Amino acid sequence: MSTLATLLSNWTEPGECTTVVHFHFPDEDPTPSISFHRTIPLPPFETLTARILFFQDCLQEMVSLSGMLRTLLRVTPSIPFVPPTWEQDGRFSVSHVPMFVLDVGASRYPTHALFTFSPDDPSRMSMYVVHSIILQMFCPALHASLPFSPTSSAIYTPTTLPRLIMVPAYPICIAYPEALGIFLPYFYVRDTRSLVCQCLPLLDWTSQDHDIFVDLDDESFLVSLGYYLALTVPYQTIVESTVKTYTLSISAWQLTVLDTKLWRVLQACYEILLNALAYTTAGRSLKRLDQEIETS
Repeated sequence: MSTLATLLSNWTEPGECTTVVHFHFPDEDPTPSISFHRTIPLPPFETLTARILFFQDCLQEMVSLSGMLRTLLRVTPSIPFVPPTWEQDGRFSVSHVPMFVLDVGASRYPTHALFTFSPDDPSRMSMYVVHSIILQMFCPALHASLPFSPTSSAIYTPTTLPRLIMVPAYPICIAYPEALGIFLPYFYVRDTRSLVCQCLPLLDWTSQDHDIFVDLDDESFLVSLGYYLALTVPYQTIVESTVKTYTLSISAWQLTVLDTKLWRVLQACYEILLNALAYTTAGRSLKRLDQEIETS
């Protein structure tokens, strides 16, 4: 286990924000209400940021992440594929998954098949194929727990036909099993648009050419966008997006995701959604509500 993974080995449970915001919807009868934590649980890795960025930059110079993503999208399980189950003794029913690599020009093949499930329903699983070097860059603690894969160190030559490979299967229990499918495209291409579109509903501005991340650093923009959502999106959709964004942050914590940009996107989107709920229910910004709570 690497030094970085060792430092994160005890990072398993997020600390919840003690401040809770209550929203009441006055136009409904009976008046419904819902409560959310004021902030998402942020990871305690600020002191590791410089080391993380240096490590990620070094690995990115070694491999083509966009090429690896292209290969990943051209991988399919061998047919027939029998989904794994849990044995009576608690063991996973499969140890390896046969996969066809359809990208005949690929040099780096996927290394693992991750099966995510929630603690509420272990029998319902989602499979995500991944290159271990991606997890080494962004989820080092998870990477350290993976079984060895022969494809992790192999460099393949182009072929004329698809290759059949065997990759280790690894089960992962997280709050939101589909979260890994949302995070993986971002890990490969670092495009914040994909994350923002998963968190915020009906946003035309995500198609613009400028860097969305710059907008998310503007506090006034977070307030104005929340107001826009309150005017244009049904409150049920805003509530669903808020729950999803918060659950994504919990899952990112459980996966020990080390990426300050990803966490900033989750934090900003959550703030936008809370502002949207504040305008929907009280007609004013979240900051105004915070001030009223402090003075009451």
